[in-house]
Amino acid sequence: MSPEVNVILQEQVQTFCGWPTDTISLDCKNGPRPHTIILFLPGNPGLVQFYIPLLTKLLENVGFGYAIRGTSYAGHGFGDTIQYHDKTTYPTMTPRRRRSLSIPWTVDGQIQHKFAWLQQSILQEWTMTASSSSSSTNDRNIHDEETTHSSHVLPNLIFLSHSIGSYLVQQILLLDSTSSSSSPTRGMIAKHTKLIIHLMPFLRFDPEPYTQKLYLTTVSKLPSVSLCTLKLSSHLASMVPVSWLHLYMNHLENVYIRNLAIQLLRQPLFAIHFLKLGIHEITTLPCTYQVCRLYFLSTDWATHTQNYIH
Repeated sequence: MSPEVNVILQEQVQTFCGWPTDTISLDCKNGPRPHTIILFLPGNPGLVQFYIPLLTKLLENVGFGYAIRGTSYAGHGFGDTIQYHDKTTYPTMTPRRRRSLSIPWTVDGQIQHKFAWLQQSILQEWTMTASSSSSSTNDRNIHDEETTHSSHVLPNLIFLSHSIGSYLVQQILLLDSTSSSSSPTRGMIAKHTKLIIHLMPFLRFDPEPYTQKLYLTTVSKLPSVSLCTLKLSSHLASMVPVSWLHLYMNHLENVYIRNLAIQLLRQPLFAIHFLKLGIHEITTLPCTYQVCRLYFLSTDWATHTQNYIH
């Protein structure tokens, strides 16, 4: 019988591309150094907290030897620090310096943001862990010391993504492998990726049922009207009693998920970020999943997609 796994969850705000961002780390308590890291990228609305129950259960099932890391989208979260507005100054920024809205509002901006997360957080965490472990041993030779800074210190990587996150994963791997950067970490992410799992990847204008396709088409054709409508709805939601919203969202049986959804519904600034990215997403993403691009990078990867139609 497999030993019981106790999962340790750590939530942290880290800054990438000038945007403070919610990140999560899930580890097995008292477990060995993981041989595989599962990297999770959510779909829009881009809030990684929505997936904590799912990811916790996943780690409990796969057990020791695995760890999970995940990140929210730039501008997608709770409060002014993450959402940003002109009148607020943040300790992580130069006073009066504006963040680029192209990061949260465009698909390419979110790709840059996730790539920065991998470079500045994931690679640094695991290369530093390996270097610290090796430096405590006194009988290492020079060759071993150099090896601790090579790509071999990074565990195997599995990308797990949902919806638009599937497209972000594909583009991140292309960016990592084809970048002209002379950085020693160039290509490291792609080299250590062993599996890619997409949950319900987003396909532009090809959703089911037909009512959803009609809805997405209307939003993309009337972006200004859609934005004003959603912003007004969010303002109204912030004014009514929370108990009313619980009744409205009573179909969400998971109380944790329902509370998160209600919090987001009451934040007009989040509504802007959500719809700005959503409009760019449904008007620019390809109509089919371009798996041939991943074949260009490596024939060793296993790519799985799972699409549920309700």
